[in-house]
Amino acid sequence: MIRQKKLGFFMHFGPYSVPGFGSEWFWYNLESGRAEEVSYMKQFYSPRFTYQDFGSKLRMEFFNASHFAKLVHDAGAKYFVFTSKHHDGFVNFNSSYTFGWRSLDIGPKRDVVGELSSAFSEYPTVKFGLYHSLFEWFNPLYLADKQANFSTRHFVENKMMPELKQLVEKYHPEVIWSDGDWEALPEYWGSKDFLAWLFNSSPTKSTVVVNDRWGIGTSKKHGSFYSGPDRYNPGTLQKHKFEDATTVDKQSWGYRKNLDLQDIISPQMLIQNMVSVVACGGNFLLNVGPTMEGTISPIFEERLRTMGSWLNVNARDDLHSVYAILFDWPSREPGVITSKYQLDLQQGNVTMLCYGSKSRPLRMKPSAKGLQVYLPSYAEMRAKCLKQQGVDTGFVLKFQIHNSTITPQEMIPTIQIV
Repeated sequence: MIRQKKLGFFMHFGPYSVPGFGSEWFWYNLESGRAEEVSYMKQFYSPRFTYQDFGSKLRMEFFNASHFAKLVHDAGAKYFVFTSKHHDGFVNFNSSYTFGWRSLDIGPKRDVVGELSSAFSEYPTVKFGLYHSLFEWFNPLYLADKQANFSTRHFVENKMMPELKQLVEKYHPEVIWSDGDWEALPEYWGSKDFLAWLFNSSPTKSTVVVNDRWGIGTSKKHGSFYSGPDRYNPGTLQKHKFEDATTVDKQSWGYRKNLDLQDIISPQMLIQNMVSVVACGGNFLLNVGPTMEGTISPIFEERLRTMGSWLNVNARDDLHSVYAILFDWPSREPGVITSKYQLDLQQGNVTMLCYGSKSRPLRMKPSAKGLQVYLPSYAEMRAKCLKQQGVDTGFVLKFQIHNSTITPQEMIPTIQIV
C-alpha cells in the first residue's frame, strides 16, 4: 500500500544557486580546476570574482516561506528537509558560530531556516527537517584537523558541534539529515555524544529521527532510517526503514539555469520510483533546487503537484484490502489481468481507485490460472483517470475482501497482464 507519509520533499539552496551551473559542488569543482566551472567563470566574471562573491547576489527577493510550506503540504508530502548548511559552509540560519558567511549577513539578509520553520508550523501534518553538512570543504579549522589525520578536533569542538546543537535548540527540527561525514570516523565527529544528547536531552528528543551518515562505517548500520548512498533503492523488502533521496533534475541537487527537459525525470517515472521504494519499505525523498530569487521553477512545482494529485487519489490504508498497481496497460482490449489468488466472487470485489468512490466493481471470472479481472477500455480509463490523478501511469486496483476471516496477506495478487 502507498501511504502519504512515505513521501518527503528536499530542497538544496545556497550560493551555488546564483551561478546555477554544474551542481551544488560548483565551488569544489572550481577550486579543483574542473574545465566546465573554470571556463564558466572566465567567460562571465572578472578574474577577481570569487565564489564568496556569489553570496551577496543570493538576494531571494521573491522568497515566500508560506508558499513553500503550502506547496509541500498540498503536494502530499509528510515531511520536508531543507539545507541549513551545505559543504561550502554557508549557513541559512542565525548561527553564532559562523561570521559573514550567513544568509543573515549577506545576500537576502534573512533567517531563511527561521522563516521556513515558522511557516511549516502552520501545517502540523508535515514534519520540518534540516539537512546539515558535518564538514566544510575549505574551513581552515577543518583543513588543519585533516592535515593532522584527525588527531585534533578543533573544527568539531569550536564550530561544528556547538553550531549543530544550536540549530536543534533554536529551530526544533524533527528530522536531522546529516551529510559530509565520509572523510573521518564517527569518533572525530563526536557522533555518539551528539546523538545521545539529541535523543535524551534535546527539545525534540521524543520525536526526532536521523539518517545514517555519521562517519566512516556508519552507513546502513546506525540511524532511525538508512539513507545509504544518494538515490538508494535496494529493490527488495528491507527489515530496517530506509529512504531513497533523489532529485527531479538528474544532474544536480541545486538549481541549474542550463538544465534541459531531458534532464528532468518524468512524472510517470517519479510515480514508479516512489511506488518501488515504498513497496520495499522505504520513504521517497524528492529534491528540487530553488532559484537564486527564492522561487521554485514551474516545471519542478508541476512535478511536485503531480505527485500530490496521484497520492490524493491512490493513497489508501484499508485493513481488509490489498492493492495492485499497474504501470502498463494491456496492449489488446478488453484488457485482462490475472491474480494467482482465487478470490471467491461472493467474498470481495475489485475496483479502480481513480474511478472514484462510486465506481462499479470490475468484472471478474475464475480461471485455471487464477482470478481474471477485466479492465475498462484504455480510452475510457484515460478519460476518467487522467483528470483525477494527473498522470497516465500507476493505476491502482483495490482488491477488497468482504469476508473478514481472510487477511490481505493471504490473497496478495501476483499480477499477470494479458
